[in-house]
Amino acid sequence: MREDGNYTMHAYCLMDNHVHFLISEGKDSIAKTMKRINVSYAYYFNKKYRRVGHLFQDRFRSEPIEDDSQLLAVARYIHLNPVAAGIVKKPANYKWSSYRAYTGKEEDELITDKEAILGIISSNRERAIKEFERFTMAEQQDKFIDTDDNEVMEKTDAEAEEELRSIFFEMNIPDGTRGRDIPNDAVKEFRNRTGLSIRRIAEILKIDKNRVNKIINNKI
Repeated sequence: MREDGNYTMHAYCLMDNHVHFLISEGKDSIAKTMKRINVSYAYYFNKKYRRVGHLFQDRFRSEPIEDDSQLLAVARYIHLNPVAAGIVKKPANYKWSSYRAYTGKEEDELITDKEAILGIISSNRERAIKEFERFTMAEQQDKFIDTDDNEVMEKTDAEAEEELRSIFFEMNIPDGTRGRDIPNDAVKEFRNRTGLSIRRIAEILKIDKNRVNKIINNKI
């Protein structure tokens, strides 16, 4: 967790034309966190290379993670990006990712929080690292948002509210309804159409985050 409590960085990979982050939200939403990261890096990059103007072309895209197995799969997918792109044969040979920090080969300046992922594998640190390496190199067919033709881009607040109004109209729900008065089906449809994180859905709909998670996962 960063000292300001805004987010926790679990894994990353910097490619030549895009970047992958595995982040847990802190005090701020993922949208606000990404805006801060983008602005800070653009300022650093422009200053270092004496340039001006925008650095990133498109808005970021996000995909929520629902359980430990998906967390591990996303970390593997991120670290194997340079391998899939044919840049290196092994993730350990790629300098611009958090993989080498996970395997103890080097420290990283981003201070990646590795405990959440390694802790899922084993409480024994040495065993966790070995299993992490084995898991990463195992045959996999993981696909996430940047390879999905039907990917959902992160919505702005205005876009999310407009989508919510459309859902309310279609389901005959009074406009402005919030909290427990919102039917579970409306919550699920809102998630399907926007792809927003559980935390952001909870904030917009004014519903407890744990309840949103249960609704989306058909537990209530």
